[in-house]
Amino acid sequence: AVTYQGSSLDGLAPPANSFDGTLAVGESVMFEALLTIDQAMVDAAGIVNTASVLGYDNTGATVSDSVSTDAIEIEASPSLTVTKTADVDHVTGTDSETTTGDTIVYTITIENTGNVTLTGIAITDTMTDGAGQSLTLTSPGTFSTYTLAPGETEEIEATYTIDQSAADTGSISNTVSVVGTAPDGTEVSDDLDAPVVVDTDLTPSIDVTKSSTITYADSDAGTQLGDTINYTITVENTGNTTLTGVSITDTITDSAGEALTLTSGPTYGGTGTFDGILDVDESVTYNATFIITQQAVNAGGVSNTASVTSKDPAGNDVTDSTTSATEDSIPRTAAMTVDKARDVDDNGDGKNGVGDVIEYTITVTNTGNVTLTGIDLVDELRLGSSTANVEDNTDNDSPAGVDLWTQDQTLEPGESATYVAWYIIDQTAASSGKVINTAIATADTPLSGDEATLSVTSDEAVVDIAPIPSISIIKTSSINQIDGNTTIDIDDEITYTIVVTNTGNTALTGINITDTLTAIGGGSLSLDAAPAYDSSTDTSTTFPTLPTLQIGEAVTYTATYTVTQPAVDATGVSNTASVVGYDPDGVAVSASIDDPVVTTITQSPS
Repeated sequence: AVTYQGSSLDGLAPPANSFDGTLAVGESVMFEALLTIDQAMVDAAGIVNTASVLGYDNTGATVSDSVSTDAIEIEASPSLTVTKTADVDHVTGTDSETTTGDTIVYTITIENTGNVTLTGIAITDTMTDGAGQSLTLTSPGTFSTYTLAPGETEEIEATYTIDQSAADTGSISNTVSVVGTAPDGTEVSDDLDAPVVVDTDLTPSIDVTKSSTITYADSDAGTQLGDTINYTITVENTGNTTLTGVSITDTITDSAGEALTLTSGPTYGGTGTFDGILDVDESVTYNATFIITQQAVNAGGVSNTASVTSKDPAGNDVTDSTTSATEDSIPRTAAMTVDKARDVDDNGDGKNGVGDVIEYTITVTNTGNVTLTGIDLVDELRLGSSTANVEDNTDNDSPAGVDLWTQDQTLEPGESATYVAWYIIDQTAASSGKVINTAIATADTPLSGDEATLSVTSDEAVVDIAPIPSISIIKTSSINQIDGNTTIDIDDEITYTIVVTNTGNTALTGINITDTLTAIGGGSLSLDAAPAYDSSTDTSTTFPTLPTLQIGEAVTYTATYTVTQPAVDATGVSNTASVVGYDPDGVAVSASIDDPVVTTITQSPS
C-alpha cells in the first residue's frame, strides 16, 4: 500500500495527520510504497514500478502526471531433480524371493529445486530386463504432466508386475528422466545417475517321477512273459524360472542289473510335439512300454529309472532322477518233466528175449517260466533181479552205432528236448526177467539257494522178459575120518553137499531132489538119511522143505553116508543127484549131475 510520509511545508517531517488531498502551490508531499517480491515477479524475471498522480485545479480541470522506475531484474535459476526408489510387494508365501508375480512398486519423486515455477513437467520411464529387452510398466499407463513451484515436490507411484520372461533374466532395471519448462520457455531436465535395479531370485528346479501299470495277456496268470509294462514318466518344473532343452533318459534293466531295451518310447504324451521348454509349474508326461521278455522273467523282475536334464536361463544344467527304481516283480517257477517211453524191436519169436532191441525215448520239457541251462541227462538201467546193479545207459549206442545223446543244453519255457537210447537184451537181462530204465535230468536255474539246481526223475520204463525156466544142481563131497587115520575105512563118513540154483527168470515150484548112491560097479547103497536143508541165498526163506525156488536163489542141502563093507569091497561109492521143478505154466524143468561124485576106497587084503 502507498502511505503518506510528509509535506515540504512541514519540512517533510512525519506528518501530524494524513494528507487531505490538497496540494498548495509549490508544495510537495512524499508517499512511500513497499513491495514484497512474490513468485510471479520472480517468474517474470523482474519488476517495473510506475506512479501516477491526478488532481483538479480551481476550474475543475484535471491535472495529472506519471513516472516509472527503471526495470529491476530478478535472476531466474530454474532447476529440477528426480529420484526413484523401488520396493517389492511379494506374492504370499514367497517373501524370501523376488520372482514371477511379485509387484515392484516404484516411487518417483520430482522436486523443483530452482527459483521459478516449472510447468508441463513430463516423466519418461524406461525399464528393461537383465537381457536388455524393453519392459512396460503395469501402471500407470501414461504419466500426467505437473507444475511445481520452487521447493515443491511431487511423488508418483508406478508399478510393474514381474512376468516370467523378465524374471528369467535375473534383474529388472528402471531409470527415469523428467523435463519441465521455465517461465521464459527454457527447458529444465534431470535423470537418474544410475538405474534402479531389482534382482530376481532364480531358483531352477525340475522333478521327474515314474509309475507303472501292467497290461496282462492273461489276467488269471499274474505277471508273466508277454505281459506289457506301461510306464508313465512325469517331468515338472518345480522352480521359479523357465527351463529349456528338457530331455529325458530312461534306463531299464532286469532285477539282476543286466540291460534291457524298452519296447517303445519314451514318447511325449501330450498333443503335438514338445519343444523342450518347460514353464514354471508346467509338467509334461512321457509314455514307454516294455513287453516282458524271457530275460526279465529269468531275473525275477524289471527295474526302471528315469532322469531329466534341462538348462536354466543362465545356461546352467538343471537335472533330476527318480530317487528309486520302479520295480515290477515277476514270480519265477523252475520246473520240468522227464517222460520216458520204450518200444521193443522183436527178433521175430514174438517174445521179449535175448537179442531184442529196446528203444527208449526220453522227453525233457521245461514246464516252468524260467530258462533252464546246463541240462544233463543220466539214464539208469537195471535188471529185474533184486541183486542186479544199476548200470549207466547214457552212452549206449544204437545197434547202428548212432550217437544218441546230442543234448540241447538250454530249454526255454515250454520247450522240449528228446533223447533216444537203445539196449540190446542179453542173456543176463533175459534171465533177470525184466529190464527197468529210469532217466534223471538235472538243470541249472536262474533262481538262487536250494532252487539253483533242478533235478527230476522219470517214472520207470519196464520191459518184461518172457519166462525162461532154468535150474541147475551141483554136488561135492568131503571125508570125515572117524578112526583118525588117513585111509577110508568102514565107519568113516562121506558128507555130500548139494546146491540147487534157479538159473532162469521165473520162480520155480514143486522142487524135488533125487539122490542116488551106488557102489562102484552098480551095487545099491543107501544114504544115512535123505538130503537135509542147510541154507539159502534168499534170507527170507525158512525151510525144512523146498516148495519154491525164487529167481537166482541157490539152496544148499547136505547128506551123509557111513562107509559099509559092501562099499569097501566095491572099492568105493558113486553118488549122483537130479532136481525137478515147475514154472508158472506147470512145465517141468530139471537138471542132474553131469558126472557122478565118486569116492574111491583103497582095499587092503591081508
